[in-house]
Amino acid sequence: KSSFLILSTFILSWLFVLNQKLISFLDALGKTIVSELLMIFTRLFITLSILILFYFKMLDIINYVNIQNIYFIIVCIILIFFSLKYFRNGNNSKNLKEIYFEFKKYSSPLFLASSIGLICSLADRFLLQIYSGSVAQGYYSLSLNIGAICILVTASFTPLLTREYAIAYEDKNIEKIKSLFQKYTPLFFVFTSIISYFISIHSDL
Repeated sequence: KSSFLILSTFILSWLFVLNQKLISFLDALGKTIVSELLMIFTRLFITLSILILFYFKMLDIINYVNIQNIYFIIVCIILIFFSLKYFRNGNNSKNLKEIYFEFKKYSSPLFLASSIGLICSLADRFLLQIYSGSVAQGYYSLSLNIGAICILVTASFTPLLTREYAIAYEDKNIEKIKSLFQKYTPLFFVFTSIISYFISIHSDL
């Protein structure tokens, strides 16, 4: 049972990564609305499935993970279907070698940045475990989740904003980039600050 749970969790982790990459690809193609609607329905169906299992007293950790695996597999298949339309329409005329070098040039800085971020995150956890123990790990994880709640609104709008940045940069429209930054960045700070203040005021600390 433990081995099956570990395997299911491992599959879920990679499905989540694949899902995020496909969503980013569709964002680049200007299909953000399609991907966001699909994710909204996915979260809704996952929530309903969990409530149904809870009502019939069938909810446990294995069923919880497997439900997400099933829905993420379906979502990935749908996202791949929309992504393949880009290649079927002949929009990509480059050969495999050119795509490889372009991908390498584009992803090398991202790989370096992600590697450094991963090492720093693991070092934080390692040092926290050594000097403070498992209880502190729990508080740290809780604070990270609260922080994720604070940026919930801005995280949803960020892909749309970055897509507009990319389109403006491709058109060499620097003025539009400046306008988008000056218009929306302060607004994002306001949204995040309001949620953060609300949580801090109503906390027991």
